[in-house]
Amino acid sequence: SSAFSAFALEEEQLEEPQNPETEAPPEVESETRKPCRNCALGVLLAVVAGTLAGVQSVPATLYNLEHPEYPSTAVVFPQCVGVWFASTGIYLLYSGYAQVRRKPVQHAVIRPAFVSG
Repeated sequence: SSAFSAFALEEEQLEEPQNPETEAPPEVESETRKPCRNCALGVLLAVVAGTLAGVQSVPATLYNLEHPEYPSTAVVFPQCVGVWFASTGIYLLYSGYAQVRRKPVQHAVIRPAFVSG
């Protein structure tokens, strides 16, 4: 109920007449005018993240079935390194894209997580 009340509050705020001098930029207005789209996008991203987290252990299970002589934790380090390399690649691609589009990237926010692995 509280999540939907936040959306109702946004809709009420949009009905009030605004002063042209204090209007929000068009990109901000488009985000506040489509709360249903934002909610649907959030649900879709949650489902994708849950699916990816759910299938993450499948390769480890298959490896353990084929190699019972190794301990079951033998796949943890390679999997963590793979996740780190993949997220580093995604970060570099996004940073390059943002630089080309002249969008700011908050490196200070990402740096501690990146260094910690």
